[in-house]
Amino acid sequence: MVNLFSNIDNNKISEYHDLCHSSSVWPKESPVLHEEDSIWIWIERNHKYNCQLWGEEDKARRINVGDNDIAISVILTNLIKRETMQLRVLMKKFLIN
Repeated sequence: MVNLFSNIDNNKISEYHDLCHSSSVWPKESPVLHEEDSIWIWIERNHKYNCQLWGEEDKARRINVGDNDIAISVILTNLIKRETMQLRVLMKKFLIN
């Protein structure tokens, strides 16, 4: 059995996080290309959803906008949360297989 975590050490995920946030293409795309069968593609996808979620949650907390803008952000936050949960189900299936 292949150890999917063999190329991850204590700092690589943090370094990837920092690289993403310093990239002009993030979160539309990753600054690094990952192979589809690697654990890194799942880390990338999870991180992308988390960043989208944090951004929408920040928008939902604004106080200088109308109720409609807040409502839209809350709806988008809930959609992203659902997509994140679906991703995690797929990730678990990938790890089990």
